[in-house]
Amino acid sequence: MNLAKQRAKKHHYVPQVLQRRFNADNGKIWYAEKDKITGLFAKAEERNTSSCFMLRDYYTISEANKLSDKVETTFYGEIDSYLGDLLPNLVASLDSNSFPTFTAEAFESLKSVLYHLLTRTPDFVSTFDDIEAGQEIIEKTVSALKREGKDHDAIAEEQKLHNSSLLKKLGREARVRGQIKKPEEFTSLMSDFEVFWIKAPDKHRYILGSRIAYIIGNGGPNGISNPKSEIWFPISSRYCMVVMRPNGGINQLSRDSPKRVKALNLYIARNCSQIGGHSNELITSIANKSNKLEQA
Repeated sequence: MNLAKQRAKKHHYVPQVLQRRFNADNGKIWYAEKDKITGLFAKAEERNTSSCFMLRDYYTISEANKLSDKVETTFYGEIDSYLGDLLPNLVASLDSNSFPTFTAEAFESLKSVLYHLLTRTPDFVSTFDDIEAGQEIIEKTVSALKREGKDHDAIAEEQKLHNSSLLKKLGREARVRGQIKKPEEFTSLMSDFEVFWIKAPDKHRYILGSRIAYIIGNGGPNGISNPKSEIWFPISSRYCMVVMRPNGGINQLSRDSPKRVKALNLYIARNCSQIGGHSNELITSIANKSNKLEQA
């Protein structure tokens, strides 16, 4: 009997612990994906979280010449465990009409996690193609070998350009290494940020998108260096975390307006490849609105 641990191949770029905060009462989530060609959402489906916001081998890297799931199970696994501990406590506090606070040390951890939530998804690197990146790596190696006069080695290296599987592997490795880099610059730019909380009004709910969190520029560039930028992170269908510089516009805990919930949901749909939520009616409505704007 082979007791060797199987390599994890199903990689969730939206943690299942977060997905479950948007589930229906039966534990499933209503889920809709955009067609890669038309950019339009297909019909919503009721699914288990295990089959949503997931790609095969998305974070697989090579270690000691073997495929490794270390990034999925260890690096992002630790982040997912952090969220698994944090989210229930945040929601419980907000349900009791109090707002959670963070120590300086805890806020540093939160900022790092926010960075990795923003950068871990395919939507964040939507213009990055693993095979093209792998091809560029080989071409640079070939050029370097030719400059060194190693023509025989260069010819052998050029043969790799015909191996799409190898190119994808090399490009994926470069992408994943970039996605898990330390976020020092990002966190330093958030030195004067604070955490605020928004609650959806009765009969309204936030949706979950494949980008997870959103840097919104408020009239400026959608980058964290913009003084007006805010990070909106729906942590459940009822609550949204807003990390921003204090400006008097949002209280520590405030109730959202129906208009702004609808606007945020539509923004999420238009900027994400997949969306999910607690009801077919909500996801279908948002997807249809997004599709109409896409076709306009």
